Amino acid sequence: MADTPGAVRRTTAGSGTADWAMGPYLFAGLALELSGSLSILMGITGIAQDTIFSAPRYVYRFDLTAWGWLHLALGIALVAAGLGVLLSRSWGRGSGWRWARRA
Repeated sequence: MADTPGAVRRTTAGSGTADWAMGPYLFAGLALELSGSLSILMGITGIAQDTIFSAPRYVYRFDLTAWGWLHLALGIALVAAGLGVLLSRSWGRGSGWRWARRA
């Protein structure tokens, strides 16, 4: 087949993953992003207002500010893992797999 000037050549080379196999990765990445974003919001709420999640006769007694910082750090890690999965990075898929295995 002769090449024509100005014609666009289409290639099928991609990331090496079939289109049907990208669905679970897309779902996992978006789930990590959503979970991380919600954890960040819960962490900010826990840091800003200690009384939001407190109850008068709570069985476990610990500082809710520390709980907020913990959720903030975990939320940032989840968002980073979600971005890695969505961008098809090996470290993102590995960390996303580890987070999912612990859940």
